[in-house]
Amino acid sequence: MKSDIHKLSIPVVPLGNPFPPRHCSLCPKGTAIDRDNEYKLIDKRRKFKAGEILARQDEAAEMLFVIHEGYCKSSVECGDNVFISRFYVPGDIMALDAVEGRTYLTTIRAATTAEVCHIDIARLFKVAEKDPSVAAAVIKFLCRDNGFIVEKLRRYANKHAEARIAAFLVEFYEMHLRIGRPETTLRLPFSREEIASYLDLKIETVSRSLKSLEQQDLITLHRVRTVTLNSYLGLKSFI
Repeated sequence: MKSDIHKLSIPVVPLGNPFPPRHCSLCPKGTAIDRDNEYKLIDKRRKFKAGEILARQDEAAEMLFVIHEGYCKSSVECGDNVFISRFYVPGDIMALDAVEGRTYLTTIRAATTAEVCHIDIARLFKVAEKDPSVAAAVIKFLCRDNGFIVEKLRRYANKHAEARIAAFLVEFYEMHLRIGRPETTLRLPFSREEIASYLDLKIETVSRSLKSLEQQDLITLHRVRTVTLNSYLGLKSFI
């Protein structure tokens, strides 16, 4: 089936991400909130192994995190149950929900080997009090984070399993598109169990839905968590 990815209305360029991959403030090109590294907002960049914890739920929050390279995930613990709440790609800012209460609301782990920059929350807000451009950037970050939550509800609420899987693939593709990575063959850094948790489905339902989408020629499944999107518009029609 011929791909219709070329019919996208989304531009295949970075959309002004404040921390584009490989261009955080430790890199020569700097960032949107501290272009000349005047305030040295990013303390350090550290490598994490897959599964390693960056922040733990209910612990005091001192840092925000920006993915320089790799993938991360957040989860919420409710009693004996653990639910995946979000997946992150390069350029994403993590732990914004910890800003107000200064407590991490989720546990954040590296889903793959990842390089992550650390931003001191106290220093960020101290600088924001002095520099309107930094304050405006912080507001944009928080608004974007809230927008993601609303968009997630719109995509997944009251949808059947196949539609949720289609919406997830569209979401993951668009996340990459917005950071300038338009490839339609995606290496999923998350297990089917994690995807099931994120979408509130059973693992076997995820597998069955993926197979159904493949039978409709909307996707092609490969080995080792790799999938090709054959029809973006076809997947989008489920949303």
